[in-house]
Amino acid sequence: VTNDSSPENLKTVVTIPENLLLSDSEKSVLSKGLNFVPISQKTDEFSVKQDVEKFLRRVQLKAFFHDKEDDSNTSNKDTFKTLQNLTLINQNIVKNTINDLIAKQELPATAKNLIITTPRTSCIYFLPKIHKPNNPGRPIVSACSCPTEVISSYLDKIKAPIVKTLPSYIKDSQHALEIFRDFSFLDQNKLIFTMDITFLYTVIPNDEGLRAHKHVFDLRTVKEPSSETLLRLAELLTQFITAVNSFHPALKYTWEISDTSLAFLDI
Repeated sequence: VTNDSSPENLKTVVTIPENLLLSDSEKSVLSKGLNFVPISQKTDEFSVKQDVEKFLRRVQLKAFFHDKEDDSNTSNKDTFKTLQNLTLINQNIVKNTINDLIAKQELPATAKNLIITTPRTSCIYFLPKIHKPNNPGRPIVSACSCPTEVISSYLDKIKAPIVKTLPSYIKDSQHALEIFRDFSFLDQNKLIFTMDITFLYTVIPNDEGLRAHKHVFDLRTVKEPSSETLLRLAELLTQFITAVNSFHPALKYTWEISDTSLAFLDI
């Protein structure tokens, strides 16, 4: 150890005695110096191929774009303008509507629970339909914690008991099988057929859908809250759906009512 024991000058000297017996392999390693780091001679073929592919991609991209001019117009401020946070805008609409209904005593004070305190932007993902040609993807919008999530659940609980009383109500696939088991024709001059409807929910006009909601709300024995109040909440959902569907013609967001986690199989 050197005389100067400060941390920056602290050094350790290792002395190998002359009478220390070393093998040829040990002498070979020591002769390479203390900076020598032995590594395995085995090469990871997968890593090498991955590195080569990344390198070739970078080279090809540079070759493709090397003579391309930048056509972007930086003088157009609208092109680079930050988009508005639609989640906060929708949250304010929901919050103001709920507070207004509470102030008019059309909803109880506990209706503040219908307001999401920490809303988040809905996200979209796709489920591949492996049973169809070219495996198209079904777009699914995850609206968990979106501004209208609690309102949707609230209206669902009000309508679900009424929907179950409708003659055309079928709960799920198991319920359909039970109906078919007891189904019979009165005579032989009957035909049974199936049909597929494309975009069943998205082709329903909002105005007619709201009128159908009012009809269901009017069927309640206890009309508290009033049908008009519930319609104002339903209008918030239709506004949200319309805004989402306006982003892209291929994106169709729907509002569906179900009291079971098992829906019909899409075949």
